[in-house]
Amino acid sequence: MSVAIDWKMRGERRAVEVITALEQNDHVLDELLLDLGCGQGHITQALLAKTSCKIICADISLNLLEVSRTNAPGCEFIQCDGGFLPFRDSVFKTIVSNDVLEHTPYENGVRLVTEARRVTTYNGKVYLSAMNRWEILEPHWLIPFFTWTPRFMWDRFFPLAVRFSPIAKKGPRPNIRYSQHYFPYTRKMMEDLLEGSRFVDMTSLYAREKVSDPDYIGSKRTRAVVKFLQSLKLTPLALVLAKKVSVLVFVCVKN
Repeated sequence: MSVAIDWKMRGERRAVEVITALEQNDHVLDELLLDLGCGQGHITQALLAKTSCKIICADISLNLLEVSRTNAPGCEFIQCDGGFLPFRDSVFKTIVSNDVLEHTPYENGVRLVTEARRVTTYNGKVYLSAMNRWEILEPHWLIPFFTWTPRFMWDRFFPLAVRFSPIAKKGPRPNIRYSQHYFPYTRKMMEDLLEGSRFVDMTSLYAREKVSDPDYIGSKRTRAVVKFLQSLKLTPLALVLAKKVSVLVFVCVKN
């Protein structure tokens, strides 16, 4: 069975999550915002509609920037490496880097975070999210438990696993080396990455909101598990599991 993904709706949902996480940290979304790793611009598009920010979109992929330019007209677009941002110090009140770290080699993650903090204003906020090593479904191809396996096995199993992916059935056959672009994090790894920064782990809040409204969960299988546990009056267990497998969400403060 093929799966059609409504990327615009996904972007709107994630934009709400970004806004909620930042507002929970007493942050007002106005002035200048950098969407670092904007991708196709669906989150950018939603942030434009829901905030008064002036937004600059940055991505290393020129092709993605062209798509983003179509989806989010009115922004400024810059092609650059997240580890070498072409901006002066203390420019942006807000930086949103949604699910970018997972596509950046671990050794480059520190550089990306350092650069993000450099270009953020005093008391500005940096929103960071990353793929969790323990997510039930690998979020790009929806392969169950793919990132749970040891890294050295990924290239061996990826071509086989992707045959059963509903995303692959919908579109063209993926590059068998695509798994090399995955660098999932654990919460401990994120904390180590942000060592020396003021940060708040918002993952629990993110998971709690998902469990409180299971219809908001993107994965049908995960949604079904949560609803089943709730029907058995096991919501606390659902919350514990959700915290373990949730997307990792952190908000850093420039001080």
